[in-house]
Amino acid sequence: MKFKEVAFTVYPVKDVKRARAFYSTALGLRETANWEEKWIEFDIGPGTFAITDGFAQLTPGAKGGMVAFEVDDLSGCLGELERKGIKPAMGPFDTPVCVSATIIDPDGNEVMLHQRKAGA
Repeated sequence: MKFKEVAFTVYPVKDVKRARAFYSTALGLRETANWEEKWIEFDIGPGTFAITDGFAQLTPGAKGGMVAFEVDDLSGCLGELERKGIKPAMGPFDTPVCVSATIIDPDGNEVMLHQRKAGA
């Protein structure tokens, strides 16, 4: 068995309209698919990030998984988000291979902003 890539990551949300505004307006992600306002997709590089309120078995919030979005300039990204009233929940923190920080979406889901270091 060989896995090629992650096809998509999905976050459950309570309010798709509110979450869509956060991801498209605050983070600037481009919406690439929408199924009946219940499942919204944003393509990022070769992968897809989706939000939905259509699965009763999925619960929004901080007890679930975490997605990490790769950015070119973490400092610039955090500055832009701060101007929009969004402050890091954790970080920025530095590791030997990256620098990153987390923010929280309107449903309490963690979103990591990640910048790989050159050569890492």
